[in-house]
Amino acid sequence: MSFIDSLFGLFSGCYDNLDFNIHLWFLPCFFVTVVLFNIIVNLGGRRTAYLVSALMSLVYIVIPMHGLLWGIDRVFKYIGFYAVGVFIAGKRVKAVKKKVEAGIVAIVLLALSFFLSCYHLTMGIMWFVTALIGVAAVILISQLINENRILQYFGRISLIILCIHGPVYRIVVKIVSILLHVGTDAVREKFLLAIVVVAITMAICSTAYEVVVRAAPWMVGKKKVKGN
Repeated sequence: MSFIDSLFGLFSGCYDNLDFNIHLWFLPCFFVTVVLFNIIVNLGGRRTAYLVSALMSLVYIVIPMHGLLWGIDRVFKYIGFYAVGVFIAGKRVKAVKKKVEAGIVAIVLLALSFFLSCYHLTMGIMWFVTALIGVAAVILISQLINENRILQYFGRISLIILCIHGPVYRIVVKIVSILLHVGTDAVREKFLLAIVVVAITMAICSTAYEVVVRAAPWMVGKKKVKGN
């Protein structure tokens, strides 16, 4: 695939042009989702935006859509989740007091979400139900953890991780396989080796984030701090 084709994939979100890192379909789709949601909020307020987001997700369920430029078809699918995120972000989430009960509920919710996914009960409206069950479980887990600097840091650098982890991971897997004289499949399948590869990948992504923050903070939504 040529450089121009790959560049088109980066800006269009088309799967066929993202062989180098298929996860990057998310960037243009997320951009359109955020812009559209904020336009609706400015025109009619948040309640209108929540209603429109729910209706758009319903439309996605009822009407099959083909792949469109910038992932506009997927915006219909994901804007509902963005609306849920905005709603939750506006609430003050406190650490839970009954940790045992909350932990049991979180485990049950995760197990239910896994069960639904494992048995492919994720078509139509069930896709949203399964996903929201998982979201509820993660929220409970976050309340249980409450404060954790390492997880908070990984949360801040999650966009960089999303953007570069694909090629970085594949390169690390290849290097490890060469050093150990084993195949790349063996590196992926062995638990301890997989943990090492993930740790190295996260370290590289973290380093990339720190470089970006200092050199071009606007790329991660930050402003450059001027020295005194």
